[in-house]
Amino acid sequence: MPSGIGVAFNLACRMTGTITKGYEMSEQLKTALHIAGIDTFKLHACYPLPDAQRNLSGRTHYCDDGTLRYFSARINSASDECGGLVYMIEESVAHPELGRVHRFVAFDVFGTVISDREEFHKTRKPCTKAKFAWLNGFDAEAHTIATLRKWADRQTREAQAVIAALDEVSP
Repeated sequence: MPSGIGVAFNLACRMTGTITKGYEMSEQLKTALHIAGIDTFKLHACYPLPDAQRNLSGRTHYCDDGTLRYFSARINSASDECGGLVYMIEESVAHPELGRVHRFVAFDVFGTVISDREEFHKTRKPCTKAKFAWLNGFDAEAHTIATLRKWADRQTREAQAVIAALDEVSP
């Protein structure tokens, strides 16, 4: 683990009393994600920005250079959590009323933002603490299963529509 991310992670664990790196998802969920062709998040780079861009590429435009530039955002830390089911970033953004503030954002394996609150912090330390407090109350496996079921239902409906259209074209 890179030293910057490791230091931030250890600091957050001491502040919140949690360690999410030891999380192990069920074999059935691993299999379902593999069959669906959905990769879990993992560490790709030592620095937060390239790691976030690599993990979220093809899932969301949240960390693309143009998006970050438009919102004057900087990625301060990035990590996969809950066995790769959740990807979390801490960013600093220019707020029109508060100046530069820090916040965390969590993504699921589809690239959807799942952190439901927008908290702004003046420094990184309370942001990191809030991130792990949120993560403690989040059931990543239940969320992933529910989201994967919705995705599979949508895929089934689309496949049935394609088959129905093909049946009309050819006898």
